[in-house]
This record gives sequence, C-alpha cells and structure tokens, in this order.
Amino acid sequence: MESAFTALCDAVVPDVLAGALQTFASHTGLKWGVVSANQYWFQPPKVHIGLFVLGMIFCAVLQKRSRGFRGGAIAQLAVKGAGRSVRCPINTLVAATLIVCLGAQVYVKGSRPKPLVQLAWLLMPCHVFTAVWIYIFLHDTPRSYANNCYLATLMMDWSWAPVAAALEPDWGDHRFFWEGYIFFTHHTLLLLLPVYYAARYDSLGLSWPHVFHLTWVPTFVNFSIFAPYGLFIGLNVNYQLAPPPISGPVPAALRSVLFRPAYVLIFVALSVLSNALTRQGGKVLRTALTAVQRAERKVK
Repeated sequence: MESAFTALCDAVVPDVLAGALQTFASHTGLKWGVVSANQYWFQPPKVHIGLFVLGMIFCAVLQKRSRGFRGGAIAQLAVKGAGRSVRCPINTLVAATLIVCLGAQVYVKGSRPKPLVQLAWLLMPCHVFTAVWIYIFLHDTPRSYANNCYLATLMMDWSWAPVAAALEPDWGDHRFFWEGYIFFTHHTLLLLLPVYYAARYDSLGLSWPHVFHLTWVPTFVNFSIFAPYGLFIGLNVNYQLAPPPISGPVPAALRSVLFRPAYVLIFVALSVLSNALTRQGGKVLRTALTAVQRAERKVK
C-alpha cells in the first residue's frame, strides 16, 4: 500500500509542485526549524502533496454528509438547557487554574532555544483543548450555554488525546523543577473535565452526522493547517511531519509514510469510544451525587 501510493504520487504530482515545496522548505522550516532533515522529509514532497489532496477530498465528503450538524446540535441543546448556564465558582476556579497552566507552558516554550519555533508546540491538542475549556467556563451566560455544550461534547469525543499524552509523557525537555507539577495538574484537569461536564450539564450522543463531524474537523485542521505550518516552522506540529515516538511495538502502518491516514482511522474509533464512555461516566457520577444528596436530606 505504501509503495503503491508513493508510486502513484510520483507519477501524478507534477515535478514543478514538488520542486516548489522543496524550495519553500529550504527557505523556511529547514532553515530555522528544530527537526532533522530526515524527520522533516519523512513523507517525501510528492507524498505530502498527494496526502493533502486526498485529505481535502475526504473532508469534503464528510462535511457534506454532516452539513448542518453544528447548527442543529446547538439548537437542540438550546431547547434542552433553556435558561441554564455554566456559571459557578468551581468553573471559574478551573478556568483560572487552566490559564495558569497555559501561561506556564508559554513561558517554558518561550525560554527554550529558538522560542518562536518552540511556541508552535502550543498547537498540540492538549493546549488547544485547554483554551477551549477556558472559553467554555468564561462564557458563562445562558446565551452561551448551547454552544458551550456543543464544544464540551467535542472535548468528550476527543478526550482520548489527553489520556494518550498522560500515558506517554515527554519529560526530556523539562528545564524547571515545577514543570512536572504543572503537567500533572494540567492533564489531570483535562482527564476529569469531560466526565465532570457530562455529569453536570447537557451533551450530545452519537449519530452518523456527529461521527462524520468529529472526523472531518480535526482531519481538516491537521492536513490543511498543521502540516503546512509544520513545514513552514520546521517543527513536527501535532506529529504531521513524522510519526509520534511511541514506545513498544505498533502496527507497521503507524510507522510508514502513510501513518497519517492510518491514525485517522484509529482516532475515529477512539473518539466514538470516548464519547460513549465519558457520557456514561457522567451519568454514573450524576446518579451517585444525587443519591448522596438524597441521603443527606433524609439525615437532616
């Protein structure tokens, strides 16, 4: 499969496009980036172009199949949660804590050599999710409730990403003694918040439009934004230039030139599982808290 796709790209992608990409790389990412040339060109220029085209076709098909999902979801959540909001002291404290964690990451990345390149690590999923949670908890009026629940549902869908980051932490570039504490606090919140939100507020279950939506959105971001930006900045942003450094044996496809399409399939399965488990965990937590409250009332 890998050799066949590479051969197809070699035959179909014009040499002038591949040459233009190589020229672009030599004047940008390869000039000031921090990755090696081998990692930078783990996917050859023509394969990069071929995967971009393939990814955009894939996203266009799924976007068409899920058209109107976001608007319909927000309308449904607005009716379901009429008059509700996420305003409470706990959520404000969580938002403040996440702001501190994110600010610490900005300081850490900015203190490394080539800080403008290193700051691009803030585009990794956990940092993006942190910004989303901050947005949710700071937009705490009833008017924002439905959109908050839509965004929180996506965080439930993709809650496997912080789990993966916590299981494979990268301690190698830590320079300050407190970085480990920030990492622990930060990722603990990212692991708990989806279940917490599912227990307290409204969220969306799975449907085919939902699955198509949760698939094409990150695929589009990765293939059309993060991969080109990674080539420009010379950083393996969200592992779009080369596979993530996973310890232990993994299927050969995840270490091949076609690792990105292979990961898309795995991510879809993980997202479906994450939504189901997170919402079920929220129901269990809500039931337990309700039982405790009832028991306290009886005692009083």
